[in-house]
Amino acid sequence: SVIDFAKHFSGLSMREIMVDFSARVKGMEHEVAPSIASVKEKGEFELPPRGADMRRAYAYLIKTRYIDQDVVQDFVNQKMLYQDQRGNCVFVSYDKDKQPVFACKRGTNKRFVADVENSDYEHGFYINNGSEKLIVTESVIDAMSIMSILKAKGIDYKSYDYLPLAGAAKFESLMNHLHD
Repeated sequence: SVIDFAKHFSGLSMREIMVDFSARVKGMEHEVAPSIASVKEKGEFELPPRGADMRRAYAYLIKTRYIDQDVVQDFVNQKMLYQDQRGNCVFVSYDKDKQPVFACKRGTNKRFVADVENSDYEHGFYINNGSEKLIVTESVIDAMSIMSILKAKGIDYKSYDYLPLAGAAKFESLMNHLHD
C-alpha cells in the first residue's frame, strides 16, 4: 500500500505517516481551485449512442490489454461497459439510485481517452461492492487489471471497492468517497 511504501522509505512510524498524510489531504482541500467542471454551468448528462456489437471492445480489453474475460463480462452485465458507434469502449458509473452519472471513453484502435461531457466528477467512476477497502487507480482499465490479477491469485476481486479517477489530477471523487 501507499502507507507501507511511505513507512519503508521514510523510516517514520505508521502513526507519523498517518498524521502526515492527513495533514496533506486537509491542506489540499483548501488549496485546490475549483475545477472547470464545477465552475461552468452543467448541461444534461447524456451517454454516447451504443454500437451494434461489442467485438472491438472485447478484442481490445481481452486480447490487447489482457483483462480477464470474466471481469470484462461482469462490467457488461452490470451495464458499466458498452461499445459506442465509433467502436470506443464506454465505461459507465451509476449513483445510489442506479442512474448513470459518469462515463469515460477509451479508443480501441488508436489512443483516445475522453470523459463524457457533464459527467459528475464528485461521484466519478465508483464501483461499490460494499467493502470497507477502497482501491484507487488512475483509469478504469487499471482497475480492471487489478481485478484480473486478484482473480488469477484466487482472491475475490469483488471484496474491494474501486475508484478509478479518470486521470491523476481528478481527485474530487476521492475526497467525496473518503468523506462518505
